[in-house]
Amino acid sequence: MVSLSPYEIFNYLEGGIWIVVAVALPFRFSFDSKPRKIGLLISAVGFVAFGVSDFLEATRQAAIPLWLWGLKVVSGIMILCGRYTYIGWRKFSVAFVPVFIFAALISERIAQSFDRRRSQGRIIVEQEGVPAKSDRSGG
Repeated sequence: MVSLSPYEIFNYLEGGIWIVVAVALPFRFSFDSKPRKIGLLISAVGFVAFGVSDFLEATRQAAIPLWLWGLKVVSGIMILCGRYTYIGWRKFSVAFVPVFIFAALISERIAQSFDRRRSQGRIIVEQEGVPAKSDRSGG
């Protein structure tokens, strides 16, 4: 049986949710004009890419490389571009962006906290499956 850490579970669930959002977009919103179709397509691709980045993040145990951060940033930019394309410049507002950034940072911090609690007193894997010394071994 595979044992997943809370951090991994959180990221797998989050990645799945983003992909569900990407699939649900065309069913939830109308695309009666070409800009709306393009906006939905851009957003859907952005949400799928963000979901994939969460799946990749889950396997890295919070050691996120620069290229993965880049994928997350590009995905977020795509989602914002899709939103802008869908609703137009006059109605577009980025006022909600800081709230989402704050929520993302807090959720990652909570997941890491749960994972740290779980690993206390156990052997911690550092790289490529090579076990590090246990916290209780005294050295």
